[in-house]
Amino acid sequence: MIKFLFPFLLFLVNINLSAQKVDILYFTDAHRIFPVDDVEGGRGGVARLKTIVDESKSDNSNTLVIHGGDLCGGVLFGGMYKGLPMIEAFNEIPVDICNFGQHEFDFGVDHTLELLSKSKSVWFSSNLKNRDGEPFGKLPKYLIKKIGGIKIAFIGLTDAMNSTMKSNRVIQEDLSIAISDIIEDLQNVDFLIAITQTDLETNRKLLEQFPDIDLVLTEEQYEYESNVFYKGNKPIVATAGNMSSVAKISLQKGERLLIEIIPYR
Repeated sequence: MIKFLFPFLLFLVNINLSAQKVDILYFTDAHRIFPVDDVEGGRGGVARLKTIVDESKSDNSNTLVIHGGDLCGGVLFGGMYKGLPMIEAFNEIPVDICNFGQHEFDFGVDHTLELLSKSKSVWFSSNLKNRDGEPFGKLPKYLIKKIGGIKIAFIGLTDAMNSTMKSNRVIQEDLSIAISDIIEDLQNVDFLIAITQTDLETNRKLLEQFPDIDLVLTEEQYEYESNVFYKGNKPIVATAGNMSSVAKISLQKGERLLIEIIPYR
């Protein structure tokens, strides 16, 4: 009896160890379906992204796929198709969480709402508001997800709305004020992650002002480079432009964040 029991116990231990780790796959600035052909072998493309997601999920079912923003406009493909092919592709991958970039509003608020109606991803915003001060599109102001025994809170921030089509139907609230309004609701979590579309200096200021934030996932800082910057010991992860890379961040309670940049060319 003991001879048969030991493998079963080992199997249970492996399950418990797996359940205590969450892998986040993060990418941003997904303006077109197919790879960009400006380097040998091309870079980006949703088919390559799908492969990375499938491989990660086969290793760890507790995998969360996040897009940081900007899937509409920005390049010729985006101008022609206005983001709809990206929404359809994200549904197939699937992408779990999406933050807004300003380019999601390049073709007006009605078009933005149409994209949301076709998307299976969870969209949210901590600082974009309707005229009445309520969250844009009646979306959540923050997300809290419990995966594999780990409780993770997400803040979503969008900057530079003055560079897209102006409308009084969507108002950009100050990023710091937006965080201050919700930070008390996000205390009893294992990890607090900010998904931002803003510049590096602003991200660093936010980390200084809100030390409860453990990790920032932000927009591209360089077209061809992926970077992990720091404010103290808090990482700011910026993947390359045109979704040329994916960041894989492994979360475990009581452990330092493990960050891997996966280029897909």
